[in-house]
Order: sequence, then C-alpha cells, then structure tokens
Amino acid sequence: MDTLERDLAERYRRGEVSLREAAEVLGCPPREVLELLWNLGVQGNVTAVQTLAALTTAKNLSQNSNGV
Repeated sequence: MDTLERDLAERYRRGEVSLREAAEVLGCPPREVLELLWNLGVQGNVTAVQTLAALTTAKNLSQNSNGV
C-alpha cells in the first residue's frame, strides 16, 4: 500500500473525501476503494439515515420512470 492510498483512506475516514472522489484519484472503481478501505480497517462513513434517504430517492426515481 502506498502513501497516497493511506492518505486517501484517512481523509475518507474523516469525511473529507467521498468514495467516488477517492476512486477518481486512485483511478479505480469504487468497489476496489471499498476493499482497500476495509483492508486498512476504515469503516464506511454512510449513516443509516443517509442509506434510507438514498433508498427512498431510488424508489421515487424508479416509480417516476415507470410512469407511476
């Protein structure tokens, strides 16, 4: 693991960069960044409230695109 990966992991842990931003800097898919973070012991920084809000938004978008 290089210094850039460790620095981004720490910034992600503190909420200073998003998963997408870290993936862009590292030039890899977000899934690979998640695995890197897990390997470094960094837990996700998405709360249950944020997850529920995202699911609600996805459901609403899906219903709107289906003409419901």
